[in-house]
Amino acid sequence: MQTLLKGIVPLGFLGLCVGIASFMMMTKPEPSRRIPPEETLTVQAIRLMRQEYQVMAPSQGIVQARTRTTVIPLGWGILFATFITLLMVPINYLLLEDDVQLVKRYLCWQFNLPPASPLYKKPNQTKLAIPIFDQGFHHAPASHPDQPFTHC
Repeated sequence: MQTLLKGIVPLGFLGLCVGIASFMMMTKPEPSRRIPPEETLTVQAIRLMRQEYQVMAPSQGIVQARTRTTVIPLGWGILFATFITLLMVPINYLLLEDDVQLVKRYLCWQFNLPPASPLYKKPNQTKLAIPIFDQGFHHAPASHPDQPFTHC
């Protein structure tokens, strides 16, 4: 009975939320249409004449043209992009893999799935020649391929 409630209560709550959202979308009031006023536009134009005009810019000190190059910001941008590409992206992939395992374990606990369910299947892995990288699943113990997992 408790297992049934673990599955039905969250689904019932989601169904209630979807029902409330659809009711609100179906009963929204229709927007009223406004008719734009008809106005005629009048444009007044004056002919431009060439004339002398002195621009005064208040400043303090000496105003110089831009003399610094953009090499330093470009270098820092390349270093930042290298950090993101070579460190943060692989780390985020590993964290995502751990999150997937966490969700699988939660679903196992939530629905009391047996160890032989498809949720426990270990993906096909190829053995690498370098023993350092031959870690496989980080959370699963090494087991024989004929034996299913016996833990969540």
